[in-house]
Amino acid sequence: MILCIDIGNSRIKAGILDRTKVLFSGSYLKEGFPGGFILGAGKNYDPPALKYSALISVGKEAQSILDDWLYLIFKPENVMQITPETPLPFASAYKTPQTLGMDRVAGVAGARALAGNKPVLVIDAGTAVNIEYADGEGVYQGGSIGPGIRLRFKSLHDYTAKLPLLEADPDFSVVGQSTRECILSGVLNGFVCEIQGIISQYRELAGPDLQVFLTGGDAEFLGNHLKNINFVDPELVLKGVGAILQYNIHA
Repeated sequence: MILCIDIGNSRIKAGILDRTKVLFSGSYLKEGFPGGFILGAGKNYDPPALKYSALISVGKEAQSILDDWLYLIFKPENVMQITPETPLPFASAYKTPQTLGMDRVAGVAGARALAGNKPVLVIDAGTAVNIEYADGEGVYQGGSIGPGIRLRFKSLHDYTAKLPLLEADPDFSVVGQSTRECILSGVLNGFVCEIQGIISQYRELAGPDLQVFLTGGDAEFLGNHLKNINFVDPELVLKGVGAILQYNIHA
């Protein structure tokens, strides 16, 4: 059993995994971690003896979590912070690996652990939308980064004089008949059509075996509006952290 942690821009996700099976997980505000996780795990799951832990981070909290918590529970040699230097369970053709976010790497690792040798496309829809592609040979080729739904709403509000700041409404209409409805259609319908078009491009590139994964905060919304999605998995990145850890344990 392993403990995996994903430190994002605003929240921390953590889970207890048995290989790629998540036994318990939670998402927490940074101010409430690790207390919230410990309390939740105690109420919902009787943790076995954990020997290993791994974490990824896009923020500055990794060192304090390592020093103030993980190194007190685990032997230091059994704790892994995944960095650009960490060996990965797949090859990479990315030209600037030092600038590659470890959340993106973990998403690919999680998808490949579930899809095997088939090509995978990972759509991680959060603050930003990260799209990652690994081909059928198991080589990570790269992808794209774009603004997520909330950034699109916020940019319309911040860079115009009168447009209000809205939030996503899953019942939006394609034809807007008020300013609010027009913004919802422009942002949400535009977002869905953009992602659907990108998926179509990758299907042409990779062929019919392409396995498409949705994860991130807006995965459920996208999953309800997109076609030909293979998996909607909010815990894909945690599973990828676990896959990278397992690869290094057994390397």
